[in-house]
Amino acid sequence: MLDKELEKVLKEINARLDEEGMITVYSSDYTKRELEFLSENGLIKTNYLYEFDYWKCMIVPTHKGENYFKDKKTRRIKKIIEWAKWLILLGVSIATLLVAICK
Repeated sequence: MLDKELEKVLKEINARLDEEGMITVYSSDYTKRELEFLSENGLIKTNYLYEFDYWKCMIVPTHKGENYFKDKKTRRIKKIIEWAKWLILLGVSIATLLVAICK
């Protein structure tokens, strides 16, 4: 799971990748730590090119990176459904207990 800052970076990169397919970013665009973290988690593929006083990075999309936000939404929906099931079972159990006590 990414923090808000890295999600913002991934969103920006994905938007550019949707338009261009492969992009080049420079050291002034993002920190190397951000790009390496996304790459280590399989969300982008990177290839660094070092110059004298800066670096640039070629970025290619990955399936996992393209679907990160869709998968995040699906996980959240599944979690809500699980909580709803649990609450329904809890409600039924409490109602059954109250009926048994009242008899």
